[in-house]
This record gives sequence, C-alpha cells and structure tokens, in this order.
Amino acid sequence: METKLEYMSILENILCEEITVLTSLYGCQKKMYEAVLCRDWVQLQIHTAKKDTLLAEFELLEKNRQAIVDSISPDNHTVDSFYAITVSFPESVRTKINGYFRDVRRILVLVKTENDILASYTDNARTVLTGMMNELIPAKKNRIYSKKGSLVSRNVDSLVLNRTF
Repeated sequence: METKLEYMSILENILCEEITVLTSLYGCQKKMYEAVLCRDWVQLQIHTAKKDTLLAEFELLEKNRQAIVDSISPDNHTVDSFYAITVSFPESVRTKINGYFRDVRRILVLVKTENDILASYTDNARTVLTGMMNELIPAKKNRIYSKKGSLVSRNVDSLVLNRTF
C-alpha cells in the first residue's frame, strides 16, 4: 500500500500533466478556430484529430487523479472534497497542489469558453448560409438542373457557386 507522501507526489505529477494537456488542448482549439476562419479544412481536420487525442489523454489523467483522491479518502466525492483531502497535507505541498488544482479548473474554463466560441461561430455561419440558400433556391416549385441539363432532386444538400460573375 502506498503512503500518503507517495500519493501526494503522484497527485502533483498528475495535476502537472493535466495542466500540460489542457494547455495544449486550448492551443489546439484556438488553431481550429483560425482554420475555420481561414477555411483551411485540412488544418481543421488535423487539429480536430489532435483535440480528440488530447481529450482522451485528459480523461485518462482525470480518472487517475480521481482514483488517487479516492485512495486517500474514499468517502468524499465532491470538488470541495479535494480541498478537504489536501488540508491534511503539509503546508508547502498543500499550497502547491491546491495551486495546480486551481490552474486545472481555470484552464478548463478557458477550454470550455473556446469551445463555446467555436460552436457559436459555426452556428451563426450555418444560419447565414441557410438564409442565403433559401434566398437563392426557395423551397417552392422551382426547378434545379445539373450542368448536364438533367433535373436535380429538390432536396439539394450542397451547391457550388461560380464566384466569377
């Protein structure tokens, strides 16, 4: 069985790794947003795959952190219980670990905010494009033809516009 000192060391290492992963995730989300703005879909795919990898890594670290907290005090399962557990640590270790925990929570808020910004942007862009499509191709009995002249079904999923008028 591991001692409390070993648990403190493991907990500190996990929190540091979580900070590193979350910081990378935040940067990745920023790059995703930039890729969407620049319409660089290849970079968006690259950063989306990286984001998924970082999320999986963070989830694993979070499970490990929770397992350590449960090992120290199996009766507590709330966020406040983290501080209740660290109160028994020596002052220098407690200050450092609580600081790391606050950093993790702060970066999580940044990650969530960045995610909300990207979702909001894409929702707004989708709304604008849907409005434009409805103006260009109303859902009445108009007919749409392919470039070969054959009739296209009314359920148009995509449309390519020639931008050189």
